[in-house]
Amino acid sequence: DKLNSWSFLPLDETSSCCTAHNVFTLKDSYGQQAYCAVETGNFLQMTLCSGMRSFDLSIRDNSNREVIHLDRPFRCEAPCCCQSCSQWMDIQAPPGKHVGSITQNCYCCIPTFNINDENGNVLYIFDTPIINGPNTGFIHYKVMKSEDSEIVCEVVKQYQGYHTPKPPNRDTYTVT
Repeated sequence: DKLNSWSFLPLDETSSCCTAHNVFTLKDSYGQQAYCAVETGNFLQMTLCSGMRSFDLSIRDNSNREVIHLDRPFRCEAPCCCQSCSQWMDIQAPPGKHVGSITQNCYCCIPTFNINDENGNVLYIFDTPIINGPNTGFIHYKVMKSEDSEIVCEVVKQYQGYHTPKPPNRDTYTVT
């Protein structure tokens, strides 16, 4: 089975060009919307801090009921910060019930992420690629079991690039 994610610029942001939130549609392998995800965060952090920013991500079903809530606090990654390479995110499903977390590991400046259960035990490892193929437009990530490194799924980011007329950060992700 497959899950696709497309982000789009909400109508109220197209006239101001100021992004205070991002909206994603999550579609099944038949192209039907299964969920909607709304990321909210601080405008200055989204603009200036990019990948280090804090945010809340609300994943809602087609009845607009929140089924998963992700919360990532701001973490400084500057060399002067003691928390370098310590990004983490809390996972709640349903909202209010802690079911796990995602924590960042840093090896030779290439981050990997642990997907943990509610007790902090590592279940899966999300591996980031070192180098991608030349100008392919696709970046492949692997999700592996922690105990035997068996690949359980792959996340593919279709990078839109800088030369497209689409707004920035409007890439497509596919989970298989």
